[in-house]
Amino acid sequence: MIYLGGILETFKTVSIENEIPEWVKKGVLTEKTDPQPAVRKNAETNKEWEFQPVADKIYPKVEIIKQRLFDGVLTPERTSPLPSPPIAIEEMKYKTLASYRLVPDGYGMNDKLTLNAKHFVNVDGVWVWDWGGD
Repeated sequence: MIYLGGILETFKTVSIENEIPEWVKKGVLTEKTDPQPAVRKNAETNKEWEFQPVADKIYPKVEIIKQRLFDGVLTPERTSPLPSPPIAIEEMKYKTLASYRLVPDGYGMNDKLTLNAKHFVNVDGVWVWDWGGD
């Protein structure tokens, strides 16, 4: 038999001490922020990240595609232009080329575009997309 009494008492104490304030429970944002410009700047300038050259090329291309194909289409659900997506490059299942996330991710960011790192090949020091052209 496992004794959990001490653990449960500690948990109750910590929970009471760290009670959520009322203004947080109401869910009112104190300030609306858009992290995308900071994420983009970091992706395009972070020389320590192996995919920095890819981000440097892909962000301008995504902006052109977004402006030409999506910003002119207004629907009852969306009456303003599509937000610029933060772009991530991470490994996913090989059959997945990319994904677009409409709901908040683990960082609370909406509209995230994720490219599958498995579809990039390093050819002579340059990352090349090996599916769908350049």
